[in-house]
Amino acid sequence: LEEKQGMKAEYKLDLVFNQTCIATSLLNSMELLNLGKSSPFCKVIDSLFQLVSSLREFDTGLITIVLPEGVKKHVQGDVSVIEMTKNVLSIVSNGGLSLDEIKHELRQHTRSVMLGMDSSNSAIVRTVHEMKKIWTKLVSDAAAAENMSTGQMLICAVSTLLDKVDSAFNKLREDALNTSTSAEMDSITTVQITREM
Repeated sequence: LEEKQGMKAEYKLDLVFNQTCIATSLLNSMELLNLGKSSPFCKVIDSLFQLVSSLREFDTGLITIVLPEGVKKHVQGDVSVIEMTKNVLSIVSNGGLSLDEIKHELRQHTRSVMLGMDSSNSAIVRTVHEMKKIWTKLVSDAAAAENMSTGQMLICAVSTLLDKVDSAFNKLREDALNTSTSAEMDSITTVQITREM
């Protein structure tokens, strides 16, 4: 079942990538041929394309480089990889919830915030901030090492991929916030329709 859900998520990511790729190509072509001018909405579409591209790059890097190398070194008994694996797993376990529970709580919190309601799930934000603080320290310690171990290199590789996603997401959020929308776009119905999509 998890594999099937993973395949669905990967399919959706590919679908969104293809759609944003087509939209970005059309908008760029229109601008090059002087058939239209760029608008704040075009920036949002381009930022969405950059975000989806960075997600695909993360997926590819993780599947083709990080995981195979990590598994190989783990099987060979590389102490640095085993230690780093334990460190990462402890970040999750110290949060007190499973990853699925964390995702669920964050979705509930985000939904409440988007709808302008008080969130009963706000404690999860503190938990995630604490987890991120521990992750950041783990990465900065690894990056500061004079002679990086395999485990430290793998953690830094994952961090670099995540930073690209984070940066692209922040750019999308900034561009979306700088784009004025009509009253219809701000309605709860639109939020519900978007959720169903």
